[in-house]
Amino acid sequence: MASELRVDKIVPVDGVPTGGGGGIIKVLHMTTTTDVTANDHNTWVDSGLTQSITMSSASNKVLITAHLYTFLNCSGANEIGAYARLLRGSTALGSSGGISAFFPNNTAGSDDAQAQIPFQFFDAPGAGTHTYKVQGKPYNAATNVTMQGGGSMYSTLTLMEVSA
Repeated sequence: MASELRVDKIVPVDGVPTGGGGGIIKVLHMTTTTDVTANDHNTWVDSGLTQSITMSSASNKVLITAHLYTFLNCSGANEIGAYARLLRGSTALGSSGGISAFFPNNTAGSDDAQAQIPFQFFDAPGAGTHTYKVQGKPYNAATNVTMQGGGSMYSTLTLMEVSA
């Protein structure tokens, strides 16, 4: 006969510290297997990193960690780069302008570059199921960005539900 232990919350012997939580409840992790290219520096493009989490409690939070690997293809630009941003549903989290990988001294048109854009965000989404996704776009009109999902470089998204 197998035993099973289920609890709603584990509290340390000395109690939960002020502002602290009881621990990680759930971890969801994904990698993407498809390359996605963004050509327009005015338009955010879905990277293929999309993950949903159903919260165990409305007071819990989500720690999001993402790594967006990019290949930057330039056409005569001295400055190349890429932006990445995180969304919950259709709402941009953190800096609405995104997080960037930027190469200010690129040799114009002669070299492409690879960049990793890592970031974390601690979110309080409330009750229910929430979908998080990562988007990217080029830094300028002279750069195309391929958000990589295959080969030796790949992008990841991890969601961790943290108890209140």
